[in-house]
Amino acid sequence: MAMAVTLNEITKYVKHNNSDVKFDINTVPEFEQPMKIPQKVVNPERLLADEQEKTLDTNVLKYRRDEIINLPSFLDKFFDLNNYYTFGVLQEESFIYSLSYVVDPNFKFLSETDQTSLVADKKMEYLESLGGSTDFKKGKTEATKALHANNYSNSRVVEFISGHLSRNIIVLDLNEKTHTIYREFNGEFTTVVVLKSGTTFFPLSCIDGSDISNSTAISMMKFFK
Repeated sequence: MAMAVTLNEITKYVKHNNSDVKFDINTVPEFEQPMKIPQKVVNPERLLADEQEKTLDTNVLKYRRDEIINLPSFLDKFFDLNNYYTFGVLQEESFIYSLSYVVDPNFKFLSETDQTSLVADKKMEYLESLGGSTDFKKGKTEATKALHANNYSNSRVVEFISGHLSRNIIVLDLNEKTHTIYREFNGEFTTVVVLKSGTTFFPLSCIDGSDISNSTAISMMKFFK
């Protein structure tokens, strides 16, 4: 029986396939490369920044801008890794971009300029709604200041957005194996999961655009205490 291959494994092998390809060709001896090749000496101080980052990055998720990123295998306890993926969004505002990526199915298809415009429009929408809200009183001033400062991952901001969108917003810290939810879990809301690794946030997105089930979300919160 053939072994199942996950989307993660396919992505990994495509990115890291360094296998040799052998060709049977006629050669001219005088132009052949000698068998003994001098060993390449690399000065660590002159390593490319990207290579240094790869060496020093100990996070569970390895951030790469605009690339599909491998999900850790331990998440297969909760869902089929063939059906879910994550992506390297704009790192400087990774929380709101990750949230938008999951909530709005069209966000991923927008140009960088249009994504920036949409996030700016959402910011104004949130500020207007927050200013007129009579239900959200505790922490209203803090949330308003944080939104003006583009601090979308502020606990009061996430709490407000959760209610505004009628979504349970769960942040899973993959490095620490913990979860955070800033508003009481509501079984009538759909659920959004944002992953965190180090200081960067990542969207947890389903290939077919469907929401993660609330039962799966509850299981993840029990595991990521």
